[in-house]
Amino acid sequence: MNEEQQLELGRACEKMLKQSEFVLVLRNLEGHYIQQIVQAKPEERREREVSYYQLKALQDIVGTMNHYVSIATNKEKPEEKEVN
Repeated sequence: MNEEQQLELGRACEKMLKQSEFVLVLRNLEGHYIQQIVQAKPEERREREVSYYQLKALQDIVGTMNHYVSIATNKEKPEEKEVN
């Protein structure tokens, strides 16, 4: 991926992460997965694990999107080094 593609991806991710509808979907999914984990019976280990991994995948997606936003932000606005 070249630099321009990284910037475009970062901007797109930032826009999505700021959309209230997208955030609502993320929160609903997260709540759903947590409820599945909490409500699983002790013997339902497999179901609990599936929900756990779904929750982790969702968190990984959001983390990756935030990473792309960070990359784009740093490339668009590089911090100026302090000169003494």
